[in-house]
Amino acid sequence: VQECEKPALEWALKSLVAAHNLPAGTELASDMVVAKRAGGGIPPSEFHKLLGRRLRVSVAADAPITLKSLIS
Repeated sequence: VQECEKPALEWALKSLVAAHNLPAGTELASDMVVAKRAGGGIPPSEFHKLLGRRLRVSVAADAPITLKSLIS
């Protein structure tokens, strides 16, 4: 990646976000998670790693799902 391309990377890449409001304790299923721009969060290539995991905190619709929001 060239230096001039770096600012566009975060905008161009996608991250996994909540498809709708998800309360704390929710066990994530495939219909609850979607990929949207901008990047910087969990990449869509790691979608399978989220399935079956539970949320530590509530996540609003379109908000990124982060590793910190998951129960380990």
